[in-house]
Amino acid sequence: MGGDKVKIRLPIYTVMHFLVDLTCIYRLYTSVRPLCLSRESWLAMAVLYNFLAFALPGVIGLLADLTDRTDSLAVLGCIFTAIPAWFSFATIPVVVLQGIGNGLFHVGVGRRVLLESGGKYAPAGIFISSGALGVFLGRYFRMQYLFVLQYGLAVILLVYAAVVLLFGMVHGRKEKGGETDGFFWKGQGNSSDMEGGLGEESEQNSVLKQKQKERLFTIPVYLILLVVILRSCYGTAVSYEWNNTALISLLFTGCIVAGKALGGVAADRLGLQRASLISLGGAAVTVLFSENSPFLGCLSILLFNMTMPLTLSLLHVYWKTYPGFAFGILMLALFIGTLPNIVIPGLTLSVQALCAICLCSMVGLLTAIGKEGGCA
Repeated sequence: MGGDKVKIRLPIYTVMHFLVDLTCIYRLYTSVRPLCLSRESWLAMAVLYNFLAFALPGVIGLLADLTDRTDSLAVLGCIFTAIPAWFSFATIPVVVLQGIGNGLFHVGVGRRVLLESGGKYAPAGIFISSGALGVFLGRYFRMQYLFVLQYGLAVILLVYAAVVLLFGMVHGRKEKGGETDGFFWKGQGNSSDMEGGLGEESEQNSVLKQKQKERLFTIPVYLILLVVILRSCYGTAVSYEWNNTALISLLFTGCIVAGKALGGVAADRLGLQRASLISLGGAAVTVLFSENSPFLGCLSILLFNMTMPLTLSLLHVYWKTYPGFAFGILMLALFIGTLPNIVIPGLTLSVQALCAICLCSMVGLLTAIGKEGGCA
């Protein structure tokens, strides 16, 4: 049932991810940046947003698993993200609301996608992929005040929150064992879908015992986190002189989106080890010749980003009863990977250094997968 449900809901999740990221980035540039009186204050606001949107989810994800919450977090995230459209806040309140809102949405829906994926890698990749396009368009329109982006997106987010909220409340009353607590409802354990089942005390005790036995931080887990940190650092340090027009930048971003989506599909079709070899091995070779080749540069970034759903779903394999924490901790790893660029603004790496990151990532990921193909 979980696989069927995610097929129905996945397009909605993916579109909402795109809209949330587009809303946050666009509003940061059009509402927050004009109020910053110096480059330093703008940098501080950008770091604060990234910390709340990417580092804080490590805690949010753990709390989501301990309290068994999913959709309610997504609802709160949409509300927090939409609110600043109608109020003339100072910079910090806007950044705080949007950062926390973004993190809540990611963890809430990300946790749901992992629970409903039925062990498949493709759903996580498809859901994750749309965020990069939202970020790109938010930056592309940053110099233009567009009514539809300022208010239309906020309305859509609130409508989505209302629909999910209404569905959850009605569903909780109709389904046997469904449980609501006013405005927010439980995810009914770590099941693959929302339809009853784990509301029974015996199964809840079974999940609790499994959590108590589960070792969270092992060598494979550390390697997965390292691979994600390296990928994040790679993404902030890759720069090409030929990537200097809006069209090429859109194509480059499209390759990032496609890579994240195709990575999960490749893992389901070819296996995790083969997909990892194709992704990082191919990226290592093509990046060496990408300095003066837009084609190879776009191909390289596509291949490199195929690892995004692989690391996420693989960590969920190791942390079966902590899907929210798995999603949140990888967001934290992404934040850590951006720190070198924050400390050294404009940091770029040579193609040789990027190739080395690809090879290190490949060794780390293949080691984390192990002989049994990632089965913990």
